[in-house]
Amino acid sequence: MKAEAAVSYQSLSAGQSLDRWNLSDPEVVHFPGQARPMPDGINYRFENGWVLTGDLPCRQAWREQVKTRQIALKNRKFPSIHISAGDPRVDFSTFCHQPTVVSRWARCVLRVASRQTLSLRARTCGGMRVWCNDLLVLVHEPYTRNRPAEQCFDATVDAGVQVITVYLDDLHERDTSCFFELTLLEGQGVESGLVTRSDPLRLAEAEQMMAGLRTEHVFNTAAMVCITSDCLPREPMALSLQEDRLVQINRSASAILEQRQPSTRQVITLGQSLPPAEVKVAGEFTSGCPVMSWQCTVGDVALYRRIGTSVLGQGIELSAGDANGRYRQVLSAMRRHMRSVPAHALVMLHQNAWDEHAQRNLNCMLDIVQARDDCADFHMMTLVWIAGRYASCLSADNERRLRQALLGFRYWLDEPGNDVMWFWSENHVLCFHVAQYLAGSLYDEECFHNSGKSGCEHARQALARLHRWFDAVDEHGLAEWNSAAYYPIDLRALFTLVANAPDPAIAGRARVVIDRLFTMIALHTINGVPTGSQGRAYEKELLAGPATELGAVAAVAFGGRWYPGHDTAAAMLAVSGYRLPPGLGKLLQVPEGQSLLAEYQQGLDGSAHLSLWKTADVQLSSVSDHRSGLPGHQQHLVDLHLAAHPHAGIWVNHPGELRVWGEGRPSYWSGNGVLPKVAQHGDMALMIYDLTLQPTDIGFTHLFCPQDVMDEIDASLDSWLFASVQQGYAAVFASGTLEPVVAGLYAGSEWRLKADVAGWVLIAGSAAEYADFHGFKRSCLARAPVFDSGLCSLSVTPRGSSYPVSLAFDAPLASNGAPLPGLQLGSEPRIQFSPLCVGGD
Repeated sequence: MKAEAAVSYQSLSAGQSLDRWNLSDPEVVHFPGQARPMPDGINYRFENGWVLTGDLPCRQAWREQVKTRQIALKNRKFPSIHISAGDPRVDFSTFCHQPTVVSRWARCVLRVASRQTLSLRARTCGGMRVWCNDLLVLVHEPYTRNRPAEQCFDATVDAGVQVITVYLDDLHERDTSCFFELTLLEGQGVESGLVTRSDPLRLAEAEQMMAGLRTEHVFNTAAMVCITSDCLPREPMALSLQEDRLVQINRSASAILEQRQPSTRQVITLGQSLPPAEVKVAGEFTSGCPVMSWQCTVGDVALYRRIGTSVLGQGIELSAGDANGRYRQVLSAMRRHMRSVPAHALVMLHQNAWDEHAQRNLNCMLDIVQARDDCADFHMMTLVWIAGRYASCLSADNERRLRQALLGFRYWLDEPGNDVMWFWSENHVLCFHVAQYLAGSLYDEECFHNSGKSGCEHARQALARLHRWFDAVDEHGLAEWNSAAYYPIDLRALFTLVANAPDPAIAGRARVVIDRLFTMIALHTINGVPTGSQGRAYEKELLAGPATELGAVAAVAFGGRWYPGHDTAAAMLAVSGYRLPPGLGKLLQVPEGQSLLAEYQQGLDGSAHLSLWKTADVQLSSVSDHRSGLPGHQQHLVDLHLAAHPHAGIWVNHPGELRVWGEGRPSYWSGNGVLPKVAQHGDMALMIYDLTLQPTDIGFTHLFCPQDVMDEIDASLDSWLFASVQQGYAAVFASGTLEPVVAGLYAGSEWRLKADVAGWVLIAGSAAEYADFHGFKRSCLARAPVFDSGLCSLSVTPRGSSYPVSLAFDAPLASNGAPLPGLQLGSEPRIQFSPLCVGGD
């Protein structure tokens, strides 16, 4: 293969990764394998993180195919260019609701000064092959799902131009990490380039523009979002807003129903002489975190960049004084504003107002269930509710198709299937059991096609399984504590069970858990934003403020401003007529002049010790000593939120990947690559990171503190940052110099601490305690944090105390050298109100 025109060469030094590639379009093949049952290995001891499921039928078939396949190097089209944006990986990670093989080709050009042997390292999730010119030099196909593997190899090259071609593929089973990284270890006089007929200077400008592409603001309060770049071209360039390329791969009914990126094609122009370009990303009443896929074409190649943002629309004030009034208000509004939400059909049937939007919604949910898309069990909650309460209101065709969908569904692992539905996590287990129990009860004398069992058999089996789930929650609490993503899924299932269960005992157990959930939601909600430490979190929830599905639940349950967009659980709450337990108002809104301290345990064997310190103006939440030093997943461990702005959240984490708005678990802002040691003492949270305990290429931890929403940010001291919004104050101490990030999506809102061993302290306060913001800052400085990297220990003196509290990575929190006595905690929160310490610094 000969390069036609290698352009825009860049030098490549030892230790650098090749990050400029021509890319083929993806080749996508549905790959289910042969349907079969799987062993029922669920032990109801739920933990967050990757579960060793064994090979599903699709993976088993994939391994067999890989053994004998032939992959030929031949002339191919490479119509696009990879944009690294600071990430050395060429990353195609995504989520597929059905088993799907995705393959791609990548090509770059190396120009070397002399004949030599290059040493390289290949790292991949998936499998990869590498050719140097026409010679296959590497076959590295570990296929260790979602776990990277690397291999070093050599390639002998002559002086001049060499064409490097990479083939990457993997079987995508729901969330799938799929990437390659090729790093030069040894080589002299090496340059990398691209193959294209495009003008090299224009292409270089386009690469820089797309790498620096960002929204003007992290948070937006209108549907129109301003797009700009850190590197604007001298001559204007056009960009078009495309359908998300990840959705193009994931062609399922689930992706179509739940996609959150703008659906209309829009074109903007960026340039040094032009203002930021406006693009419409949401409707008037649609809030949340839309993802945008942008394309810029230069000559014969296209460049793509995927970025996300946060939009908070105008919202709807739920002013009705009583719960029934709020429910009526919400259901009336949902008829107009939630036509694409999965529960729209249920809402319309409840109000006897069926229309074409409800029909489209029902059709899409039935498509999902009959295709057995992953997360079909979530939609089964709506469908079994409709079947149990409103089947007589459906047309004959709708009722027949609904019945067939429920009779043909795969309800558990031990039934035949070749899907990638996830049966192993806390929320999915509950949904599958509720679906099986209610469908079996509805059609008790009919045969369910997939299992061959009668409805009675299904109902009996599911009822026993449901009791095991509730037993586990009673004993351990919830592994997905406080999760803005998964509490709503639990609530969907629990509301469905309470409203439809023929057995009052199981409905009663569901009602008890709902009451517990709302107690925890009230504790961790401040000014309408459910926040705090979470067992599982995504960036789309952390950055959405109140515009999450849990935020909608809180608004409907407690009153306040509701931001439509993610409303299925809230719709079920309103339809169910559920009544909150008494006494939650004081937990939701702490009285002026008081603080609330809550402690309790959640998670397997009480592994999550939750602490919350909350006032009317600020709350600090954490989980202590949770799997410290181990690889992380989606655990959000420390969260500080100022009440006066819905987006005034502050946290620290160790990124799991460098791609912003990526698909990793953990990702850039949610979860931790390596989990820290954490302890909370009242209004202070202490964190110690030791990144040497796990293999990681990311050698920094970082702080998120959004400048756009703060009244004041003071980062004038190297290791301190102070922030305020109205009456709420926050301080963050780092054990080294805080380096502000000055480019990219989070410029001005991100600070990095580049150290393998690091300490952080987060302190919460308010104007009700201190003379003013300056007094708060003086008080924080007087606490005199000290970090010893050699001993991996951190100490800080609480306000009003003569003795420091100290935390070591291998020891519990101590005061004046003596371990603080531990409380005997259970899953019920231990709550204490105290007067605030007022006056002085």
